[in-house]
Amino acid sequence: MKSDSLILSAKKHVINNLPHDRDDLLTSCYLASLNPGELIILYLNWLSRFIPPRPRKIYLSPEFKHYADLDEYDRSIRKVLSEIEQGVDLTLRLSTRTMHGFDLVSTGKKNLGRSKHLDLLLNDWSIHHLHCSNEQSERSKYLIFGHFAADEAFLLDVRPHGQWSAIALAEISVRNWPNAGYFIELKGLLPPQDWTENERAGLRNAGLSAPICVDRKLFTGRKILASAGTTVIHAKYATYIMRTLRQVDVLLAKDPAYFNNLAAGYAVRLPDKPLFEFTFTRDGFGIVENSTGEIIGLGRHPASL
Repeated sequence: MKSDSLILSAKKHVINNLPHDRDDLLTSCYLASLNPGELIILYLNWLSRFIPPRPRKIYLSPEFKHYADLDEYDRSIRKVLSEIEQGVDLTLRLSTRTMHGFDLVSTGKKNLGRSKHLDLLLNDWSIHHLHCSNEQSERSKYLIFGHFAADEAFLLDVRPHGQWSAIALAEISVRNWPNAGYFIELKGLLPPQDWTENERAGLRNAGLSAPICVDRKLFTGRKILASAGTTVIHAKYATYIMRTLRQVDVLLAKDPAYFNNLAAGYAVRLPDKPLFEFTFTRDGFGIVENSTGEIIGLGRHPASL
Protein backbone atom coordinates (compact mmCIF):
# COMPACT_ATOMS: atom_id res chain seq x y z
CA MET A 1 0.00 0.00 0.00
CA LYS A 2 1.38 3.40 -0.95
CA SER A 3 2.10 5.73 1.94
CA ASP A 4 -0.46 8.25 0.70
CA SER A 5 -3.13 5.90 -0.69
CA LEU A 6 -5.82 6.78 1.87
CA ILE A 7 -5.14 10.49 1.36
CA LEU A 8 -5.65 10.09 -2.38
CA SER A 9 -8.76 7.97 -1.88
CA ALA A 10 -10.20 10.76 0.30
CA LYS A 11 -9.91 13.13 -2.66
CA LYS A 12 -11.63 10.61 -4.91
CA HIS A 13 -14.39 9.99 -2.35
CA VAL A 14 -15.21 13.68 -1.97
CA ILE A 15 -15.27 14.42 -5.71
CA ASN A 16 -17.51 11.39 -6.29
CA ASN A 17 -19.95 12.28 -3.49
CA LEU A 18 -19.99 16.08 -3.30
CA PRO A 19 -22.97 17.38 -5.32
CA HIS A 20 -21.81 19.67 -8.13
CA ASP A 21 -22.40 20.30 -11.82
CA ARG A 22 -20.49 17.39 -13.35
CA ASP A 23 -21.23 18.63 -16.86
CA ASP A 24 -19.40 21.89 -16.22
CA LEU A 25 -15.75 21.45 -17.23
CA LEU A 26 -14.51 24.44 -15.22
CA THR A 27 -16.13 23.15 -12.03
CA SER A 28 -14.70 19.65 -12.53
CA CYS A 29 -11.23 21.00 -13.26
CA TYR A 30 -11.35 23.31 -10.26
CA LEU A 31 -12.29 20.54 -7.85
CA ALA A 32 -9.62 18.26 -9.34
CA SER A 33 -7.03 20.99 -8.69
CA LEU A 34 -7.76 21.12 -4.96
CA ASN A 35 -5.76 19.10 -2.47
CA PRO A 36 -7.55 16.46 -0.34
CA GLY A 37 -7.69 18.73 2.71
CA GLU A 38 -9.39 21.53 0.77
CA LEU A 39 -11.91 19.08 -0.66
CA ILE A 40 -12.69 17.65 2.78
CA ILE A 41 -13.40 21.19 4.03
CA LEU A 42 -15.93 21.64 1.21
CA TYR A 43 -17.56 18.32 2.08
CA LEU A 44 -17.77 19.18 5.79
CA ASN A 45 -19.27 22.55 4.87
CA TRP A 46 -21.96 20.77 2.87
CA LEU A 47 -22.68 18.24 5.65
CA SER A 48 -23.04 21.01 8.23
CA ARG A 49 -25.97 22.54 6.34
CA PHE A 50 -28.22 19.57 7.15
CA ILE A 51 -30.03 18.95 10.44
CA PRO A 52 -29.78 15.27 11.48
CA PRO A 53 -33.31 13.89 12.02
CA ARG A 54 -33.66 13.12 15.72
CA PRO A 55 -36.12 14.24 18.41
CA ARG A 56 -35.16 17.51 20.06
CA LYS A 57 -36.30 19.47 23.08
CA ILE A 58 -37.39 22.93 21.95
CA TYR A 59 -36.49 26.18 23.68
CA LEU A 60 -38.35 29.27 22.50
CA SER A 61 -37.07 32.80 22.97
CA PRO A 62 -39.54 35.48 24.14
CA GLU A 63 -39.18 37.05 20.69
CA PHE A 64 -40.14 33.79 18.98
CA LYS A 65 -43.34 33.53 20.98
CA HIS A 66 -44.60 36.68 19.25
CA TYR A 67 -45.13 34.61 16.11
CA ALA A 68 -48.78 34.29 17.19
CA ASP A 69 -49.16 37.74 15.65
CA LEU A 70 -48.68 36.07 12.27
CA ASP A 71 -52.14 34.51 12.09
CA GLU A 72 -51.69 33.12 8.61
CA TYR A 73 -48.56 31.24 9.69
CA ASP A 74 -49.76 29.99 13.09
CA ARG A 75 -50.76 26.53 11.88
CA SER A 76 -47.65 25.95 9.75
CA ILE A 77 -45.29 27.15 12.51
CA ARG A 78 -46.91 24.78 14.98
CA LYS A 79 -46.44 22.00 12.43
CA VAL A 80 -42.72 22.76 12.14
CA LEU A 81 -42.36 22.75 15.94
CA SER A 82 -44.02 19.35 16.06
CA GLU A 83 -41.68 18.02 13.37
CA ILE A 84 -38.66 19.24 15.33
CA GLU A 85 -39.89 17.59 18.54
CA GLN A 86 -40.66 14.30 16.79
CA GLY A 87 -37.38 14.14 14.89
CA VAL A 88 -38.89 14.40 11.41
CA ASP A 89 -36.38 14.92 8.60
CA LEU A 90 -36.35 18.69 7.99
CA THR A 91 -34.30 18.66 4.79
CA LEU A 92 -37.16 19.83 2.56
CA ARG A 93 -37.67 22.84 4.84
CA LEU A 94 -34.09 23.96 4.32
CA SER A 95 -32.95 26.19 1.49
CA THR A 96 -32.85 24.51 -1.92
CA ARG A 97 -29.23 25.71 -2.02
CA THR A 98 -28.33 22.87 0.39
CA MET A 99 -28.44 20.58 -2.64
CA HIS A 100 -25.29 22.30 -3.92
CA GLY A 101 -22.12 20.80 -2.45
CA PHE A 102 -20.03 23.16 -4.55
CA ASP A 103 -20.88 25.98 -6.91
CA LEU A 104 -18.16 27.70 -8.91
CA VAL A 105 -18.95 31.38 -9.29
CA SER A 106 -16.92 33.36 -11.80
CA THR A 107 -16.86 37.02 -10.90
CA GLY A 108 -14.32 39.79 -10.86
CA LYS A 109 -15.41 40.88 -7.38
CA LYS A 110 -15.40 38.57 -4.39
CA ASN A 111 -19.01 37.98 -3.40
CA LEU A 112 -19.38 34.76 -1.41
CA GLY A 113 -23.11 35.32 -1.03
CA ARG A 114 -23.55 34.31 -4.67
CA SER A 115 -22.05 30.86 -4.03
CA LYS A 116 -24.91 28.40 -3.60
CA HIS A 117 -22.79 26.00 -1.54
CA LEU A 118 -22.29 28.56 1.23
CA ASP A 119 -24.67 29.56 4.03
CA LEU A 120 -22.88 32.55 5.51
CA LEU A 121 -25.41 33.03 8.32
CA LEU A 122 -24.88 29.42 9.41
CA ASN A 123 -21.11 29.57 9.08
CA ASP A 124 -20.85 32.89 10.91
CA TRP A 125 -23.46 32.56 13.67
CA SER A 126 -24.46 28.83 13.62
CA ILE A 127 -28.03 29.81 12.74
CA HIS A 128 -30.17 27.57 10.50
CA HIS A 129 -33.33 28.78 8.83
CA LEU A 130 -36.43 26.72 8.03
CA HIS A 131 -39.33 27.48 5.73
CA CYS A 132 -42.59 27.44 7.72
CA SER A 133 -45.12 26.31 5.12
CA ASN A 134 -47.87 23.72 5.43
CA GLU A 135 -46.03 21.37 3.08
CA GLN A 136 -42.30 20.85 3.59
CA SER A 137 -41.40 21.41 -0.05
CA GLU A 138 -43.22 24.76 -0.24
CA ARG A 139 -41.25 27.98 0.13
CA SER A 140 -42.55 30.62 2.56
CA LYS A 141 -42.18 34.36 3.07
CA TYR A 142 -41.42 33.89 6.76
CA LEU A 143 -38.63 31.71 8.13
CA ILE A 144 -37.84 30.12 11.48
CA PHE A 145 -34.31 30.96 12.65
CA GLY A 146 -32.58 28.83 15.25
CA HIS A 147 -29.65 26.82 16.58
CA PHE A 148 -29.85 23.02 16.35
CA ALA A 149 -27.80 20.90 18.77
CA ALA A 150 -27.81 17.10 18.99
CA ASP A 151 -30.89 16.88 21.23
CA GLU A 152 -32.01 20.50 21.54
CA ALA A 153 -33.32 23.27 19.34
CA PHE A 154 -32.97 26.92 20.36
CA LEU A 155 -35.47 28.83 18.25
CA LEU A 156 -34.70 32.52 18.01
CA ASP A 157 -37.37 34.21 15.96
CA VAL A 158 -39.75 34.10 12.98
CA ARG A 159 -38.68 36.69 10.41
CA PRO A 160 -39.18 37.52 6.73
CA HIS A 161 -36.94 35.84 4.17
CA GLY A 162 -33.66 37.64 3.55
CA GLN A 163 -32.74 38.87 7.03
CA TRP A 164 -29.41 37.06 6.99
CA SER A 165 -27.47 39.82 8.73
CA ALA A 166 -30.05 40.93 11.31
CA ILE A 167 -28.05 41.71 14.45
CA ALA A 168 -31.20 41.02 16.49
CA LEU A 169 -30.78 37.29 15.84
CA ALA A 170 -27.37 37.25 17.51
CA GLU A 171 -28.64 39.45 20.35
CA ILE A 172 -31.52 37.06 21.04
CA SER A 173 -29.12 34.12 21.16
CA VAL A 174 -26.62 35.76 23.49
CA ARG A 175 -29.20 37.19 25.89
CA ASN A 176 -31.35 34.07 26.16
CA TRP A 177 -28.75 31.30 26.02
CA PRO A 178 -25.36 32.81 26.90
CA ASN A 179 -23.98 29.43 28.00
CA ALA A 180 -25.10 27.44 24.95
CA GLY A 181 -21.74 28.12 23.32
CA TYR A 182 -22.87 29.51 19.99
CA PHE A 183 -21.11 32.81 20.61
CA ILE A 184 -17.78 33.44 22.31
CA GLU A 185 -17.18 36.58 24.36
CA LEU A 186 -14.11 38.54 23.32
CA LYS A 187 -13.04 39.61 26.79
CA GLY A 188 -10.79 42.61 27.30
CA LEU A 189 -11.81 44.33 24.08
CA LEU A 190 -13.75 47.58 23.99
CA PRO A 191 -16.87 47.63 21.79
CA PRO A 192 -16.18 49.46 18.51
CA GLN A 193 -18.70 51.41 16.53
CA ASP A 194 -21.17 48.78 15.40
CA TRP A 195 -21.70 47.87 11.73
CA THR A 196 -24.99 48.26 9.92
CA GLU A 197 -26.65 45.14 8.53
CA ASN A 198 -25.60 46.12 5.00
CA GLU A 199 -22.00 46.63 6.12
CA ARG A 200 -22.05 43.29 7.96
CA ALA A 201 -23.40 41.56 4.84
CA GLY A 202 -20.63 43.14 2.77
CA LEU A 203 -17.97 41.90 5.16
CA ARG A 204 -19.42 38.38 5.08
CA ASN A 205 -19.44 38.38 1.30
CA ALA A 206 -15.72 39.14 1.47
CA GLY A 207 -15.11 36.27 3.94
CA LEU A 208 -14.82 38.50 7.01
CA SER A 209 -16.74 38.18 10.26
CA ALA A 210 -17.52 41.32 12.24
CA PRO A 211 -17.85 40.92 16.03
CA ILE A 212 -21.21 41.78 17.54
CA CYS A 213 -21.80 44.10 20.49
CA VAL A 214 -24.44 42.95 22.99
CA ASP A 215 -24.92 44.97 26.18
CA ARG A 216 -21.48 46.56 25.79
CA LYS A 217 -19.75 43.19 25.42
CA LEU A 218 -18.14 41.85 22.26
CA PHE A 219 -18.94 38.40 20.86
CA THR A 220 -18.03 36.36 17.81
CA GLY A 221 -19.54 33.19 16.38
CA ARG A 222 -17.93 30.02 17.68
CA LYS A 223 -17.28 28.52 14.22
CA ILE A 224 -15.27 31.57 13.05
CA LEU A 225 -15.97 32.42 9.44
CA ALA A 226 -13.02 31.73 7.13
CA SER A 227 -12.00 33.81 4.12
CA ALA A 228 -13.38 31.18 1.71
CA GLY A 229 -16.81 31.37 3.39
CA THR A 230 -16.36 28.05 5.19
CA THR A 231 -15.28 27.95 8.86
CA VAL A 232 -12.22 27.45 11.02
CA ILE A 233 -14.05 24.51 12.65
CA HIS A 234 -14.25 22.81 9.25
CA ALA A 235 -10.55 23.43 8.64
CA LYS A 236 -9.50 22.08 12.05
CA TYR A 237 -11.57 18.93 11.64
CA ALA A 238 -10.25 18.41 8.10
CA THR A 239 -6.71 18.66 9.50
CA TYR A 240 -7.58 16.00 12.09
CA ILE A 241 -8.97 13.71 9.37
CA MET A 242 -5.85 14.15 7.22
CA ARG A 243 -3.54 13.51 10.16
CA THR A 244 -5.46 10.35 11.07
CA LEU A 245 -5.32 9.03 7.50
CA ARG A 246 -1.56 9.61 7.33
CA GLN A 247 -1.10 7.67 10.58
CA VAL A 248 -3.22 4.77 9.28
CA ASP A 249 -1.34 4.78 5.97
CA VAL A 250 1.97 4.46 7.84
CA LEU A 251 0.49 1.75 10.08
CA LEU A 252 -0.73 -0.33 7.15
CA ALA A 253 2.58 0.10 5.32
CA LYS A 254 4.33 -1.48 8.30
CA ASP A 255 1.70 -4.14 9.02
CA PRO A 256 -0.87 -4.77 6.23
CA ALA A 257 -2.65 -7.30 8.47
CA TYR A 258 -3.09 -4.88 11.38
CA PHE A 259 -6.83 -4.49 10.93
CA ASN A 260 -7.28 -8.23 10.20
CA ASN A 261 -6.10 -9.02 13.72
CA LEU A 262 -8.24 -6.23 15.16
CA ALA A 263 -11.35 -7.23 13.21
CA ALA A 264 -11.14 -10.85 14.37
CA GLY A 265 -12.08 -9.74 17.87
CA TYR A 266 -15.32 -8.27 16.50
CA ALA A 267 -16.28 -11.29 14.36
CA VAL A 268 -15.51 -9.30 11.22
CA ARG A 269 -13.75 -11.11 8.40
CA LEU A 270 -11.32 -9.33 6.11
CA PRO A 271 -9.40 -10.79 3.15
CA ASP A 272 -5.74 -11.75 3.63
CA LYS A 273 -4.70 -8.70 1.61
CA PRO A 274 -7.33 -6.05 2.34
CA LEU A 275 -7.55 -2.93 0.23
CA PHE A 276 -8.92 0.09 2.07
CA GLU A 277 -10.31 3.38 0.88
CA PHE A 278 -11.48 6.46 2.76
CA THR A 279 -15.18 6.97 3.44
CA PHE A 280 -17.41 9.36 5.31
CA THR A 281 -19.87 7.47 7.52
CA ARG A 282 -23.23 8.53 8.92
CA ASP A 283 -21.68 10.19 11.96
CA GLY A 284 -17.98 10.39 11.22
CA PHE A 285 -15.30 8.99 8.93
CA GLY A 286 -13.36 5.77 8.46
CA ILE A 287 -12.04 3.30 5.94
CA VAL A 288 -13.93 0.71 3.93
CA GLU A 289 -12.50 -2.57 2.65
CA ASN A 290 -13.18 -2.77 -1.08
CA SER A 291 -14.14 -6.41 -1.55
CA THR A 292 -16.21 -6.94 1.61
CA GLY A 293 -17.61 -3.47 2.23
CA GLU A 294 -16.64 -3.71 5.89
CA ILE A 295 -16.22 -0.27 7.44
CA ILE A 296 -13.79 0.57 10.23
CA GLY A 297 -14.61 3.85 11.95
CA LEU A 298 -11.73 6.19 12.69
CA GLY A 299 -13.47 9.25 14.14
CA ARG A 300 -16.80 10.92 14.87
CA HIS A 301 -17.98 14.30 13.69
CA PRO A 302 -17.67 16.97 16.41
CA ALA A 303 -20.88 18.39 17.82
CA SER A 304 -19.79 21.86 16.70
CA LEU A 305 -19.64 20.90 13.01
